[in-house]
Amino acid sequence: MGFKDIPLEISYDSDETDIAAEFYRPLLKEAKTYRRLAGYFSSTTFAIAIGEILEFIENGGTMKLVTSTEISKQDKKTFEEYVHGNSFGDMLIEKLKLNQDQIFKDCAALMGWMLSHNVDGKPQLEIKIAITTSIYHQKVGIFGDADDNLVSFEGSVNETGKAWNDNVEKFKVSTSWGDESDLKRVSIDIQTFNKFWENRAQRTNVIDLPTAVKEELLKVRPSSTAEYNEVLIRLKKSLRRKKLFKLRDYQTDAVNEWEKSNYQGIFAMATGSGKTFAAFGCINRLQTNQERIAVIIACPYTHLVTQWKNELKSWNENFDRALRLENFSIETCFSDIPNWEQQLKRKIRNFNEMGVDGKYFLDKLLIFTTHSTMASDKFVKLTESIDGPICIIADEVHAVGSELRLECLLQKYQYRLGLSATPTRYFDDEGTKKLQDYFNKTVYEFSIHEAIKRGFLVPYRYIPTVIELTDEEFELYRELTRKIARKLAAQGIDDTGDDEISNFVEGARANIVSAAINKYDAFKKILNSIPKLQYALIYSHENQLDRVKEILYDKGIVYHQITYRETTKEREKILKLLAEGSYDATIAIRCLDEGVNIPSAKIGIILASTGNPRQYIQRRGRLLRIQEGKKEAVIYDILVVPYLNRPLDEETSELERKMVTKELTRYEDFLISATNKLEARKEIEKIRHAYGLDLKTEDQQEN
Repeated sequence: MGFKDIPLEISYDSDETDIAAEFYRPLLKEAKTYRRLAGYFSSTTFAIAIGEILEFIENGGTMKLVTSTEISKQDKKTFEEYVHGNSFGDMLIEKLKLNQDQIFKDCAALMGWMLSHNVDGKPQLEIKIAITTSIYHQKVGIFGDADDNLVSFEGSVNETGKAWNDNVEKFKVSTSWGDESDLKRVSIDIQTFNKFWENRAQRTNVIDLPTAVKEELLKVRPSSTAEYNEVLIRLKKSLRRKKLFKLRDYQTDAVNEWEKSNYQGIFAMATGSGKTFAAFGCINRLQTNQERIAVIIACPYTHLVTQWKNELKSWNENFDRALRLENFSIETCFSDIPNWEQQLKRKIRNFNEMGVDGKYFLDKLLIFTTHSTMASDKFVKLTESIDGPICIIADEVHAVGSELRLECLLQKYQYRLGLSATPTRYFDDEGTKKLQDYFNKTVYEFSIHEAIKRGFLVPYRYIPTVIELTDEEFELYRELTRKIARKLAAQGIDDTGDDEISNFVEGARANIVSAAINKYDAFKKILNSIPKLQYALIYSHENQLDRVKEILYDKGIVYHQITYRETTKEREKILKLLAEGSYDATIAIRCLDEGVNIPSAKIGIILASTGNPRQYIQRRGRLLRIQEGKKEAVIYDILVVPYLNRPLDEETSELERKMVTKELTRYEDFLISATNKLEARKEIEKIRHAYGLDLKTEDQQEN
């Protein structure tokens, strides 16, 4: 393996990517040479990549470094010991191989060993010091592998543990096997390095390390000792040997069923039960059976693409090595990335074409995208040009069932996997059937009840509060009900016409219910009943937002809002602050229904209800994810009905009963798996009693 086998991006931004894990360590692992110009250097870099550094040393790799006079206290001491002839014994390398935690004590000593250990007559690590009258801030690096392939980078990152792991850094990457402009940039970076290494720079004097030590030119950088200690403490935790994970038994069962179904099917698995990892298991199963494979993972929103990419990183770092998805070249495609089309075209060309050795330039391609981009003509045209087996994985597969998006499910995608807690489309039997036909049925189901029972989701209490409309709201509601009843009668449609009733429920009636005044008093009572509101999600309607914010402010509750308008980065930042406890609550407006992983959330307050099973099941799933110290979740649900103590209107009573019965489906779904279902059912039965509906027994509830 060499540099060409590493999936490299053209640039890296630490605000979006773990640059140490995805760039520095993979290259160092395969490198034979490393040349570096860095404004600052610290031996903490060795701690960041200890495993790769040890391989680099044992493989006879050599490193040349030009840095400034400002270094850490520990490194200054090591430089002085090296120059004065201190011995860094060979036993150090063996000690570090056996106990990598030792690196936290011996970062500087390892650097000293490399300085004093020769390869082909020269020190394995050569360091020169740049002295300038201004500030030395050159930041260029060139890696070389055993086949003389070169990768150069130029940007903001220094050669310190903090720079590679903590700072917000950005740099561009060029390769010697790329196009003409790539090769030119590599050549320029080499020329820049050589200019300083050979002391040919006009405004900088570069001297050997021994000279700098003897002339006492090295200075201790004030922040470096603190940086050194902080990095080591954090790395000590992250680099300790840990038990690698495997798929849970039900996830393995899902993968097996998918394979039995000719690598096609839908997983109907509860939100939070690990559909993503089950999907990675499916890709792993494919890669063991296919020499070449292209995989497309499509998500409803851009922030879910980011979440999937983070989960892939976790999968490759924390799961059994046999399960990992390594050597995939990854491309991300959606509208926020201006040049995604050109980048994908380049990757597909490499996937389709062979070199003179008869091998394909690229064997494994993984494309992350959104449903909207996947349905675009540009994306369809590009993926149709892929010459090789393709697997499509549709996250929240129900969202791909619209007439427009169904067209992007190409027949050439021979391997197919759909994921959803609720694969049935709401009031769209035709779309549901087409999805089932394309993905070849639901091959595995794992319910929320089973997930809670087996400890993969936390248990929850369901606390419904039933309120009725005010007199004024009720009169408006009743008039609308009469109009819809007359419309149905005039069209010869009985009052079981699902589409007509659904349109009414989600339309005019929904607007009245969402704005019901009595909700706010109920909301206040809920807040008063909670000793300390924290890690809460409040599902609200836009019409309610100002009043909800006012109530939270009066209660001294620190909150933030998330709507469908925020960018991906803004949402990620808000949710991160919620998880850290910076906010007590987040108000969600038309979002946080699908896919978002917020394990810290444990209190849900539903002010804006919906009869759509997909939406309310997803909302519940947001709150049930496992997190250390989280024993249960609590869901407060404000249920609005037209009346509880008013007489039925003969003209509309049957229609109203039908609509309320549909609403009860949601309430009863929440009840079935709740730990307090007997108590919560008493509140729900108020509605059944008011509308003359049969009271359900516990057995009927669960069946």
